[in-house]
Amino acid sequence: MNQDLFKILKASVTDFNDWRDEHPNEPVDLSGADLSGENLAFANFKDINLAGANFTNASLVSANLSGANMEASTLNNAKLNNALLENTNLSKATLCKADMTFCNIRKAQVIEADLEKVKLVGARMEGVDLSKSSLLNANMVGADLENATLVNTNLSGADLSIAWMTNANLSNANLQKANLSKTNTTGANMTGTKK
Repeated sequence: MNQDLFKILKASVTDFNDWRDEHPNEPVDLSGADLSGENLAFANFKDINLAGANFTNASLVSANLSGANMEASTLNNAKLNNALLENTNLSKATLCKADMTFCNIRKAQVIEADLEKVKLVGARMEGVDLSKSSLLNANMVGADLENATLVNTNLSGADLSIAWMTNANLSNANLQKANLSKTNTTGANMTGTKK
């Protein structure tokens, strides 16, 4: 982990973003950083290494996390409203009770992650891979999951009402007690789904 950049980020998100603008090709490693409870709204974390970082109770509202490696990171109770997580690696991450309302998580890898009680209302999730993840009791009202992969995903108790799941792969997913009211599943693969 780059300690100097970590100190800049802890002191000022604006200064951190300015440094990134001035060093666009410099690789950034903040793996394992403890950023719990920090206000990181609008931070530019695009394409950086955040593997194993702790963002518990942090604010990442409107942050740019696209292409970042966040494997095995902890984001419990984090605020990610309107955050950009396109092509982000969130595999094996923990996002319990995180608020991801209206975030863009298109084409992200969220494999074997724990998203229990996560709020993904109106989230853009086209092409996301949520294989083997747990979204137990998640609120996904109006989420766009077109072409998403949800193979062996636990969606029990999830609210998927008015969600868009066209051409999604839900094979062997657990949909017990899930709310699928007015959910569009046209062309979705529901083979082996538990209802």
